[in-house]
Amino acid sequence: MQGASDTKTPFVARTTGMFGFIVGFSWLFGVRLDFGVEAVYAGIFLYFVWSLLVEAARFRWAGGPR
Repeated sequence: MQGASDTKTPFVARTTGMFGFIVGFSWLFGVRLDFGVEAVYAGIFLYFVWSLLVEAARFRWAGGPR
């Protein structure tokens, strides 16, 4: 998408995923609920899934790159 001059969607997907899953989910489950390093790995995985879903939704409903 960035090569097709759509920089807003990847930025939003990565920023929300980074703070929502890598930082938020990993801290909540890894530290507060004591799941440890497995929660960090799950947070990283969920970040990639989130980014994929946001990008796919943008591509699907907006008719491809602008």
